[in-house]
Amino acid sequence: MPERRQVPRYLLVSEAKLSVPASGNFLPVTVKVISTRGCALEGGALPAEGVKCELQLDWHGREIRLPAKVAWKNKDGRTGLEFSDVPEDQLALLREMSATLWLQPIVPLGPEKG
Repeated sequence: MPERRQVPRYLLVSEAKLSVPASGNFLPVTVKVISTRGCALEGGALPAEGVKCELQLDWHGREIRLPAKVAWKNKDGRTGLEFSDVPEDQLALLREMSATLWLQPIVPLGPEKG
């Protein structure tokens, strides 16, 4: 499978909320990987592909609100969001947060050699 990364991805294991305006639901999720263009998360019964939503993260006492849509889902319970029309102030917070995170390796790391 060809690599599709166009922006760096960062490792983030953080509890968050997914707001789904169409249903009025707030779903608890765990964000695993994030970038300025989207994220991968896990949670219970998440919305179907194409559904518009908003990811709400708490970072150092500040709330980051990222408008998104569900881009993909897999059978392992992971879901991908694609961010869209993110306000500049929220994008600045996301970039500030990302600068404190570890980059996700492009290739899997091998076993440690002792």
